[in-house]
Amino acid sequence: MMAPGFADGMPERVERFRGLFDSTARLGDLINAFLDQHEDLMEFRRDDTTRDVGMVVVASFGKALKTFQAIGRLCASGYGEDALLLVRANVNLMINLRYILSAPDPTERVKNFIAYSYAERERLLKHGYGETVNWRPEWLSDEEMKHRTQEWIGISIAKRAEGAPPLHYLQGYKFYSSFEHSDALALDSYVTIHDDGLVAIEAGERDEYVGLALVHSWSAMAEVFVATCRHFMISIADTAKELQETWPNLHP
Repeated sequence: MMAPGFADGMPERVERFRGLFDSTARLGDLINAFLDQHEDLMEFRRDDTTRDVGMVVVASFGKALKTFQAIGRLCASGYGEDALLLVRANVNLMINLRYILSAPDPTERVKNFIAYSYAERERLLKHGYGETVNWRPEWLSDEEMKHRTQEWIGISIAKRAEGAPPLHYLQGYKFYSSFEHSDALALDSYVTIHDDGLVAIEAGERDEYVGLALVHSWSAMAEVFVATCRHFMISIADTAKELQETWPNLHP
């Protein structure tokens, strides 16, 4: 069994999901217009107490945007299951960002996040490669790293997701984990058993999960976009209104 060429069927698939691809492109256009108007976003000026928060917000926005683009390309090529893995990554990012920014003072939460991230990266590099992390925040002592890491670990992803629409954690993150873990039911969709008992491998491009990935990707990216604008107190009233009006048509 030979898998079709990477681009085979792409124009037809895009046409079959025309509304969702158009909405994805429109969101991309709105974000690009925003970036054109705020070229200094990456050069923001914040006081020292909020700089770490600003850096995490900007970096999260950039990462989410690149992953959003990758999801669209995978969907156009018929790799819906693989796209869901990236949707899960953006949902995870969005949940963390939402949790951090929901605090009256996000500084403490973002420091916990940074400390945990540093400790985890240090552990993985040490055990996997015998290496150390080259960069470390000046404020992060060994004692503070241990304390703040435990603070972050003590709040589960389910707890951090409280207040977010059920689509993100309950309907999305948990369900997409079965694809990431390649559990038995996820693997089942990659084979077909014919009446004569022969098993065919289904590893080619197809439409399955393309619509789901596009809808959820749109929602996660829109939330990260709006959260970024709110943090930097940038008004996007007209854009937010358009996003609110678009969502019910994508997810009736």
